[in-house]
Amino acid sequence: MINSVAIEITSKAFLPEAYAYRNMFRDRGLICDLIEKGAQGLDRYDLIVLFHGFHPFWRKYPACIVGEYHSLSVGRLSRLKDFSKRLLNVRADFYIFLNDSVRKKMWHSKTTPYVIRGMGFDRNQFDFFKNESKKYDIIYAGSHREGLIVDKHRSG
Repeated sequence: MINSVAIEITSKAFLPEAYAYRNMFRDRGLICDLIEKGAQGLDRYDLIVLFHGFHPFWRKYPACIVGEYHSLSVGRLSRLKDFSKRLLNVRADFYIFLNDSVRKKMWHSKTTPYVIRGMGFDRNQFDFFKNESKKYDIIYAGSHREGLIVDKHRSG
């Protein structure tokens, strides 16, 4: 029986779904904490939700693992990176994929226990901002990293 859930997060990634999952689990009466990647004490939890970047199989995890792949690697050697993740990541008991393309490109078969979860939004945030005046045509809601270029000359 699952009573407690850890959701692993990192300051390097934008993961609003982690907060949505936490609220969902807490609404169902479970203990649910957001845990910084690499933190100790995961053995206190019955289940962990991992947003798969790299989670090596030799690290200790709770007995039940949910692994989410919401994107594929990009840039040079992206297929090799994805293949390495598939080989070296801890095996989850259940997977969440952004779409069927991500599932297939991460070499998971249809017999793998999984669900497809499209990107969504927080209804409370949508309602709060829907009447605000819009300043931009496009908004990038990811994490800032090298390679992301903002063209300041084209704004306005």
